[in-house]
Amino acid sequence: FSSVPRHLNFIDHTSDIGWKESQRVQPIIVDAGVYLAGRNQFFQATEKRDTPDSFKFFTGSPWVILNRRFVEYCIFGWENLPRTLLMYFTNVMLPLEGYFHSVACNSDFRNFTVNNDLRYMIWDNPPQMEPHFLNVTHYSSCSW
Repeated sequence: FSSVPRHLNFIDHTSDIGWKESQRVQPIIVDAGVYLAGRNQFFQATEKRDTPDSFKFFTGSPWVILNRRFVEYCIFGWENLPRTLLMYFTNVMLPLEGYFHSVACNSDFRNFTVNNDLRYMIWDNPPQMEPHFLNVTHYSSCSW
């Protein structure tokens, strides 16, 4: 990272949210940590809200690398955007897959955001639920 400019954010993102809009953005989730008894499903919301027109939703990987200036912008919010999105994403299922993405891409930080989370994973073929744990043997097979 010594040669990478410090003002960049690495956020894997897309504005093509497709089915996620109706399944994750519009439902009002009171507590995303609540599970249905005996199942590995999230609590199903019964009410939906319209998608706001004041900002565009972005989604992507929950793993991000953020620079200090962007984090300060999200905390102190010298504009109202970070706070507005924070209030909206409070009741969204899996907010880590959209909050930072939406803040960065709806602000001036979009010009300093690289569409990559720099996460390297090796999956089974066909992919299972979890990637492999990386070790020294995987390093020699990388094509960097």
